Amino acid sequence: MKKVLSIVLIVVLVSMVFAACTAQEAPAAETAAATPAPAEEAPATEAPAVAEPAAPEEELQETTDGGYTLGISMSTLANAYFVAMKDAAEAYAPELGVNIVITDAQDNNETQLAQIQDMIMQQVDLMIVNAVDSDAVGTAVKECNSAGIPVITITRRANSGDFIEHLDTNNVDAGEAIGKQLVEDMGGEGKLVILEGPAGVSSVVDRAEGFNKAIEGTDLEVLTTLSANYSRDEAATVMEDILNSFPEIDVLFAQNDEMAMGALRSIEAANRLDQIKIYGIDAIADALQSIRDGKMAATLRTNQEDMMRTAMDNAVKYLDGGEIEELIYIPLTVVTDANVDDIS
Repeated sequence: MKKVLSIVLIVVLVSMVFAACTAQEAPAAETAAATPAPAEEAPATEAPAVAEPAAPEEELQETTDGGYTLGISMSTLANAYFVAMKDAAEAYAPELGVNIVITDAQDNNETQLAQIQDMIMQQVDLMIVNAVDSDAVGTAVKECNSAGIPVITITRRANSGDFIEHLDTNNVDAGEAIGKQLVEDMGGEGKLVILEGPAGVSSVVDRAEGFNKAIEGTDLEVLTTLSANYSRDEAATVMEDILNSFPEIDVLFAQNDEMAMGALRSIEAANRLDQIKIYGIDAIADALQSIRDGKMAATLRTNQEDMMRTAMDNAVKYLDGGEIEELIYIPLTVVTDANVDDIS
């Protein structure tokens, strides 16, 4: 009987211990069920991974094949001539397989120097420079030389520092070509006004030389020669003063089309468009349309898009170890109402 009671007591005790353990485990199980599984928290930790350090590469438009990076320093993008160059570079870069970094110096020497210094820090492979001023840009070119970055200049040479190639319009030929067209149209006579670009710029000096050669020995009378700094707005103001000073003007030669367009604005406002023939250089879109409209006599196409593409081609050729020419002149085309529709 005692054995039976002992067994019963043992069974009771085991049952009580088991019940107690079960009661303690239940809250733990409930707690685990109420806690979200770690896997469910993953979306919250994935969000920061969206920001990747690729943005700077996209801004520099790097090519997928690891192509060269060309720095392109433009003197200004307020001039349609140089905008055409920029557009040509942007369109051609993917085809050539290069990355480009283009800056706008806004016709300021200090700005151009700072921008070139920044591109040196970015370690571009080669610098294509359209100088604001041929003398002032020498400092930037020398800094490129010190950094081991080769330089190609376009439209305006650097008067100091070393560059491997210069591409340009033969501006003496350009001035002479448009001058000959003017002389022919005017029959070698008339009262002439001349608008020039910034003093000291090589293209200004050379275009003047060629133009003066073309009109030498004619009966054209030069009333005045003034600078409008290759600027459309400045030319409009300068031309307004000229119109007030000279009641009789037969013909205007502007050393670029931007100035021709500004002068045209003032001539038209003064109701003297039928009295004055207008000639320019560069064949920008507005000038071509003005020829079609009968408001401008002629311009000269300097093929600036081809100049930029050639500079980029030769940059890659040089970086690949090839030889390039030290000086390249881009072909010229006189544009009148006879062939304006053939010019794109």
